[in-house]
Amino acid sequence: MLTKLKNWWLTLTTEEYELTVYYSGTTTLTPDGVPIQSKAPETYRCKAVKKLTEKHIIFIDMNGHRHEIKLVDPVGYEIKKIY
Repeated sequence: MLTKLKNWWLTLTTEEYELTVYYSGTTTLTPDGVPIQSKAPETYRCKAVKKLTEKHIIFIDMNGHRHEIKLVDPVGYEIKKIY
């Protein structure tokens, strides 16, 4: 009962997101000469997302620090709300 009350209170008072950015990893060539690029995911815990595009990401982490990621090549991302 107490954990349900705690979870309910956290959903009302806090916001927490899990942001996963899929950066470009290593590039390998097949015998045909076709490049295959792997993805290297990196996960961030944040309380606010200010801007989220394929080449520009601005968010505030759980400690209140602002992070800005600018990229030349577009990346994929996934955002999931925890609270």
